[in-house]
Amino acid sequence: MSPALQAYRMGLVAHGMGGFDYGGARAKLNMPEDFAVMCMVALGRPGRREDLPEKKQAWEQPNERMLAEKFTFAGRMPGADEPPWKLTLAVRGMNGSRDTVIIS
Repeated sequence: MSPALQAYRMGLVAHGMGGFDYGGARAKLNMPEDFAVMCMVALGRPGRREDLPEKKQAWEQPNERMLAEKFTFAGRMPGADEPPWKLTLAVRGMNGSRDTVIIS
């Protein structure tokens, strides 16, 4: 199970972050050299919108993201009976002839 899903199931919020100081994180956490910093996740309890500064309250509303219904489905994957790919190879024979091979 993903850490974000597990956090959600526990009533917590997990937010992956990028753009942090990997070396600084390593130093602050006193990590041995044979470990690597791969990601940073903020983990906490959800707060109330009213407790945010007024400017940030405006961010906490529905946005123009694509609805999940547009890229998710239930049941079998659409087109699952069709091959997901087709590979076409141009093969040059020893005598210089050219043949096309289609692999589905």
